[in-house]
Amino acid sequence: MALFKENEGFRQTRGLMQFSARLLRSVWNRDSNDVFLIGTQHLDLNDPEVRDEIQRVNPALLPAVVNDIADHGNARAEEVDADLGGDASSQVAKLILSASLSRSVGAHTGLTQAEIIEYLVAPYRKADEFLAGLDRLRDRAWYLHREGEAFYFKETENLGRRIERDARQIPAPKLEQALINRLTGLFQTKSKSRAAYQEVQIMPRLDDVRLTGSRVLLVVQPDGRTPPEAIRNFFEFQQEKNNVLVLSRHDSHLANEVESRLRELYAVERISDKLKPGDTLYEEARDKLEELSERFTKAVSGA
Repeated sequence: MALFKENEGFRQTRGLMQFSARLLRSVWNRDSNDVFLIGTQHLDLNDPEVRDEIQRVNPALLPAVVNDIADHGNARAEEVDADLGGDASSQVAKLILSASLSRSVGAHTGLTQAEIIEYLVAPYRKADEFLAGLDRLRDRAWYLHREGEAFYFKETENLGRRIERDARQIPAPKLEQALINRLTGLFQTKSKSRAAYQEVQIMPRLDDVRLTGSRVLLVVQPDGRTPPEAIRNFFEFQQEKNNVLVLSRHDSHLANEVESRLRELYAVERISDKLKPGDTLYEEARDKLEELSERFTKAVSGA
């Protein structure tokens, strides 16, 4: 038994020394001499030897490494860094990864936002860039989870990944009807006088629109022209021209933004409907639903 303990202790010490050696190798091979205090945020996970070491410690997290952290510029954190200009997101991801490697029961897993910033702030580096990197990573990473205040990587996909996957699979007719329902609610007149318009029609078939009764607000998709060509033709042949208001936009780009935000919102609504209080993702899904509702409303306002 004593021999077993000695051998086990030796293996742990050797493993720690090997891990430290890979960390030092990563710092030594950096393009810039910008490291003041070495930490696991400096691991070069694109180095095969360093990646092998991470896989030895916890092989279940390899998909998280490849997809979210380091894949020669193709991982989510690397894409965020390319957008922001720097390596803040990659440093955040690698630091969180190092706090997620333990497979021991009851081991401390993950880091809070305050801890992340505390460990990463260094000379010539501001907290804001790491906060921005963390925020972007939360949106785009597939394996980054949050429990309470702690962020950690896990071998299972997170809520964001489920939303992203489900959003792509929403059939066009369902998405169009969801858009009509939401825009109808947003543009339904709340005024008692209803002086501006009395009826709202969202993306209607123009052949079915009749202007002989109430004043109508038509919300139509843009086509790059002002007004849209279909509306120009429709309006030309109407007798009751004062009975119609048209809401659209010249640029179709923001209309595409509305569709993207609606896809996310629709997906998280369906996911939330299947969750119950006490489920792992219940609170996170509720927060995400509120966040995506605000994003959709802003996209509509912008468009």
